[in-house]
Parts: sequence; C-alpha cells; structure tokens
Amino acid sequence: RLKVRMKETEETAELAERLQRQGESVEQIIERVARDYPYELEAQRPMAAFMKEISPEQRLWELTAGNRHRVDVMWKAVLAELLAQKETLRQFQSTRPGSS
Repeated sequence: RLKVRMKETEETAELAERLQRQGESVEQIIERVARDYPYELEAQRPMAAFMKEISPEQRLWELTAGNRHRVDVMWKAVLAELLAQKETLRQFQSTRPGSS
C-alpha cells in the first residue's frame, strides 16, 4: 500500500504541475487533484477545506514540491524501514529449528 501511496503522490505532483502550466487556477488544481487523487482522510476532512487553511501562496507548493519532498524524505524512509524489518523477521524465522 505504501508503494501505491508514493506513486499516487508523485502523480498528484505531476498533475498539479501540468495544470499550472496550462494556466489553471490553484483552486481549479485543488479541485481536480481532490477528484482524481482523493487522499485517505477525505471523509474526515476534505482536501479543499484543508487547503483553505494554508496560505494561498503555499497551496501549490504543497501539491507539487511538498508532495515530492514527502515522498523523498518521509515515505522512502518508512518503506526502507519496513523492508528492513521484514528482512529481519525472515532471517529470524529461518533460524528456527525445523525451518528450511
């Protein structure tokens, strides 16, 4: 699931950048991103409402560079840790008597 989330986050940034180049307003970009890539907390707090709490000049950054930064700094580190834990468990299980 984490790999899917990372991929969708990258795609969100690409979509936002493409729409910006096409001259769409930040509000239109937010609407399109929310429709095409709804985030996991959408039912609790819609993306549009969340974005209104962020300063207007920060909103586009959150959808583009901010998304990429989260993937590079946070999600890749989380994925690496999860994979390392999985490997540790695999090694531990392979040392149990009767395992081959």
